[in-house]
Amino acid sequence: MSTVDTEIDWEAYMQQASQYINGERDYTMIKGSTGPLVYPAVHVAIYSFLYKITEEGKNILLAQAAFTWLYLAILMLVMACYRKAKAPPYLFPLLVLSKRLHSIFLLRLFNDCFAVGFLFIAIYAYQHRIFTVGSVAYSFGVGTKMSLLLAGPAIGIILLQALPLKRALSAAFLMTQVQFVVAMPFLPVNARGYLSRAFEFSRQFLHKWTVNWRFVDEKIFLS
Repeated sequence: MSTVDTEIDWEAYMQQASQYINGERDYTMIKGSTGPLVYPAVHVAIYSFLYKITEEGKNILLAQAAFTWLYLAILMLVMACYRKAKAPPYLFPLLVLSKRLHSIFLLRLFNDCFAVGFLFIAIYAYQHRIFTVGSVAYSFGVGTKMSLLLAGPAIGIILLQALPLKRALSAAFLMTQVQFVVAMPFLPVNARGYLSRAFEFSRQFLHKWTVNWRFVDEKIFLS
């Protein structure tokens, strides 16, 4: 199993986890080879755990094995969601044919894997009307990677349609509470620094890192 491609972010994740484990709690001071830490607190907790079990990030093969099991678990979860939604059977084989998905999980070891995992736990829970579990799972996903906020409007509509207004607002408040709890190691030290880095809405995504929009000219992409 190749480990060459994991250096895109894995090394930076491990450097940042090391600083956290060694006591750094000011988010603006945590950095890696690719730049400052720009992901929320759940990301830090996950990769700090991986740092410890992979010999400070050096045992990449073990990390890949862990991500393999994560991939299989999420794949089964996604299929369960598709089945509940009565998706046509021809879609199921397509779930296992994506080379990019294999790369994200098994070679890149990106935090997207965990973020999407939490999102599908939320979807599965909402499909079975377990709204508290779904809301907590979704909030953990946002706490892993801010991009899951893109699913926020859909989650809001689901809650408003499925629940009385008071319960829907309670679910939204629960999501906010989860964010505060997971961020507690950092908020007392530099709350503004944490929020500005973990949820930096002004951050610009560079054209050289995109895959889906590679066909778009860089000037248009950045505009």
